Amino acid sequence: MSNTEMKPGRFLRFARCRAIVARIQNHLRAGGTVVIGTQTRATRFSPKHCEMFRATKGGAYFRSGKNWVCFDEGLEYRMVGIAFSN
Repeated sequence: MSNTEMKPGRFLRFARCRAIVARIQNHLRAGGTVVIGTQTRATRFSPKHCEMFRATKGGAYFRSGKNWVCFDEGLEYRMVGIAFSN
């Protein structure tokens, strides 16, 4: 496959997710807290939860029990909010 045959922006979601997760983890490592809120609930993360986030080609996820919850799709539709505080 040549460069002209590749889909434009095919890794764009992965790049955005990596940036979001990196910003969250950097804020947590600096001692801050992060609140991720959806339409039904809000979850507060403290510095000890820094490793509960990951970015994949499928999206940005945080750990909830034994499951991984995707939160990046809601950012595009304003259904998920992220708040940073000290």
